[in-house]
Amino acid sequence: MLETTPLIRRLSSSHSRSNNGNGHRTPTPLKATTHIQNNIIRASVANFFKTMPHTAEIALHSIPAVLLGCLLNILDGISYGMIMFPGTGVFEELGAMGVSLFFLTAVLAQLVYTFGGSGFAGANGSMMIEVVPFFHILANDIAARIGESSPNEIIATTLAAFSLSSILTG
Repeated sequence: MLETTPLIRRLSSSHSRSNNGNGHRTPTPLKATTHIQNNIIRASVANFFKTMPHTAEIALHSIPAVLLGCLLNILDGISYGMIMFPGTGVFEELGAMGVSLFFLTAVLAQLVYTFGGSGFAGANGSMMIEVVPFFHILANDIAARIGESSPNEIIATTLAAFSLSSILTG
């Protein structure tokens, strides 16, 4: 027995159909692209090339601001990253990890801001220095509760706490 259920929805009665002689109507094939679609594509391409010089000009004028933002993030990353973790106990050697965390979060924040996460034209993603004492309290409290005998667990829990506190408080 042949399957008669159409896989594609039938066209409405306003579209032309032909009768194949056995009482079943079959839709006529539609053109892949219409004249209107071609005009829309041509207009979009033309508009792209018209705005290209303006976009390039804006990009060139933004280079000094981008360089300044990068310089600020590099300077902040080294100083803030080095003090992100307390300087005692299992955290003594984690200055480089703090710098890496700072740059990772700065890049992620900058990508979010660049692709529409901020209404400000010159938004700069960075860490707030005000959270460092809070991070130290978290880290010291976690180290005291877990105990100095489990450094890997302390570091993993501290990183998770830093991440969650940053995400939950913004």
